[in-house]
Amino acid sequence: MGLCYERIEAGCEITDSMKNLKKQYEASNELYFESLEKKLGKNWKQDFDKELHTLDSINWIRIKREMDSLNWNQTH
Repeated sequence: MGLCYERIEAGCEITDSMKNLKKQYEASNELYFESLEKKLGKNWKQDFDKELHTLDSINWIRIKREMDSLNWNQTH
């Protein structure tokens, strides 16, 4: 699809400044999403979410393998 994606993790406590940033991002994203819909079609978000889910799954498998390897090395 050729889109650049950056995940922003916030942790457990959401501050007022984080809430303000979220509002700014959502307003900006709304305009961007409208332009993507015109360019890529109405289902672009579903396709993107599917690709993202696949990539997240692959990353979690990689992370789990690394953690398992570290745990194995610590016990042996």
